[in-house]
Amino acid sequence: MSKLSESAYLVALSRALESERSDALFQDPWARQLAGGQGQLFQALSGDAQPYADAIAIRTHLIDKLVQERIAHENIGLVMNLGAGLDTRPYRLNLPSSLIWLDVDLPGILEYKHQQLLGVKSRCILKRIKGDLADSTFRRSLFSITHQLSKPALVIIEGLLGYWSEHQVSKLAAHLRQQPCISWWILELAAPTVLRG
Repeated sequence: MSKLSESAYLVALSRALESERSDALFQDPWARQLAGGQGQLFQALSGDAQPYADAIAIRTHLIDKLVQERIAHENIGLVMNLGAGLDTRPYRLNLPSSLIWLDVDLPGILEYKHQQLLGVKSRCILKRIKGDLADSTFRRSLFSITHQLSKPALVIIEGLLGYWSEHQVSKLAAHLRQQPCISWWILELAAPTVLRG
C-alpha cells in the first residue's frame, strides 16, 4: 500500500474522530466507514495520533468554509478535487444541485470510495475521474474537460503536494495557471519540519 493510500485512511479516521466529538467542527457521517480497519491500524502503528487528527479537523473545517464561500460569491460552476482521497464534501456540504464536482484520484482509491458509498446521494453532480495526477499527459486530458465545460472553476488540492517534489508541484501550478476557467486554487502549506515528522 502506498503512503498516499495510508494517508487517505488516516485522514478519514481523523474526520470520524472529529465528527464524534460533542463540539465537532463538522459532521462527516461516512468517515468511519471509509476509514475502516485500515485507519485504526495505521493510527495504532503511529502512536498518539491526536495532534494529527486535530490538524486534519482544522484543515477540513477551514477548507469547507472556503469552498462554500467561493461557490456562494464567485459563481463557481465546477469544483475539481485533485487527489480527492476519501473526501466526502459532495455528500455533506450544502452545495447547489447544478454544481459539477470532479473527484480525481488513483483508480484504487476512487473505486474503494464508490463501493463504500453505494446508495448515498451526492448533493451536486458528482463525477469520478481515475488517473495519476503526477502524469502530465493525464493532467492535460483532465484540463481539457474543464475547458469544454466552460464554467468558472475552483480547484482543491488537500494533503497531496507534500508527497510531490518541488518540480512536480511547479509543473502542476503552471498547468493550472494556463487554464482560463480556473478562478481559485485552495491548498494547504505545511512547514518542512512537519513533513519530516
